[in-house]
Amino acid sequence: MLAFLFALGITIPHTDATVGYTAIDVESGRRISANGDERFPMARVFKFPVALAVLQHVDSRELKLDDAITIQPSQFSRGHSPLRDSAMGKPVSVTIRRLIELMVSECDNTAVDYFIRRFGSAAITSRVHTLGGDGVRIDRPENDIAEAIQKHGIPAYIRDPRDTATPDGMAALLSAFARRKDGLSPVGQVSDIRPPQPPDLRHQLVPRALSLLNACRHLRLQLAPVVGGDFL
Repeated sequence: MLAFLFALGITIPHTDATVGYTAIDVESGRRISANGDERFPMARVFKFPVALAVLQHVDSRELKLDDAITIQPSQFSRGHSPLRDSAMGKPVSVTIRRLIELMVSECDNTAVDYFIRRFGSAAITSRVHTLGGDGVRIDRPENDIAEAIQKHGIPAYIRDPRDTATPDGMAALLSAFARRKDGLSPVGQVSDIRPPQPPDLRHQLVPRALSLLNACRHLRLQLAPVVGGDFL
């Protein structure tokens, strides 16, 4: 009920931008929405659905959370990347689990770009849809998005249908995940996937995903008067 009551209290500051939101009470299913079926750029929020797609690969035993991979300097992404900064220009070894944590909790561009290169954006989008995220599409790694913004500007990025989501689609994905209706197994409780500790990644991803969404909402509302675009 808290999400529904919170949504009722949302006030949108005066702006020339189109603002969309959807809130769902995960207990009752009640929802409130404005422009919920319109597309908005996800910005860094897209890291959460990518993380869910990776966990689906874990469920299918295509990889394990404790698998170690090596990121080469040529794979470091521009923008925010604690992993790249800590590597100091050298190759760095990290587990799949740590990459997921960096991607969602630290918004690490190198981490998300690794998964997009490995699994492919179209395949990730398809998996996200099977998890309940209709209306969510992932098309490009952060590096490509940054290059496009540098070349064409933020207004063109906002108008681009790629790497967008509808508020309805993103809220449905979060709701399915919170209610364990996404088809994912309880990661962390299957001994041959990972040890029982630390706790289920699901419990870590929910608050971090909500933090990402909230941070992006404030950022976009601040940018709206400047670029006159559309925001999630």
